[in-house]
Amino acid sequence: MSKRRVERDIEELEEEALSELTPEERFQLWLEAAATEKQVWLDKLRETAPTIHYRGTDLAFVERSRAALMFLNDAIYNLHTTCLQYELVAQHQRLTTYINLYRGGELTDEPPEPDENVGEYLPRLFFNLYTYYYSYQRFATEILGVPFETWATLHSDGPFVLDQVEDVLDNDFLIDWVEEWLNDGADVDDSDSEGDAWVTVDDFVEAEYHVHVETWQKALERIP
Repeated sequence: MSKRRVERDIEELEEEALSELTPEERFQLWLEAAATEKQVWLDKLRETAPTIHYRGTDLAFVERSRAALMFLNDAIYNLHTTCLQYELVAQHQRLTTYINLYRGGELTDEPPEPDENVGEYLPRLFFNLYTYYYSYQRFATEILGVPFETWATLHSDGPFVLDQVEDVLDNDFLIDWVEEWLNDGADVDDSDSEGDAWVTVDDFVEAEYHVHVETWQKALERIP
């Protein structure tokens, strides 16, 4: 049976039809139902999960759900903490600039942290935020089969954090600036570039995405 048919009329389908869903299809529908709080869908998907080989709800479905929630907790934590760090350092830089301008450009002992550190911290934090966000976004759409926004809804802070991160990343100038930083000798792990080849932040998104996929596959290997 087609996924589209299930999405269109899941409440009216016979249990026999729902039982034909693969674990992947059932899990994708469960994500969408949980995100939109469709309790009827959730109940139907649980009740019709196969129980042929053991008593209880299909472990392939249950453990897949649990693994996705654990992944999501890590994703939101990484995005939120990195975004907060970036905003803190960016604010520090802005305030320092204002103070120096106000004092006629004369450097003082304030702020206590040397300004030159910002030149390393700020692009690195933006780089981390970019690679986290877009690698998790691709993981959601290509592996879980739902938009990142749908997956994030299952976390209480998910939608808020995504909005916050997207506001920061919506800046082409910063993306170009970080790519200049990457190609100017930045010490970043997992770069596959050779010689003088120009690297982009999306090259690192690709690498980070494959890390997520590998971790996810290892988690699924433990599911009976």
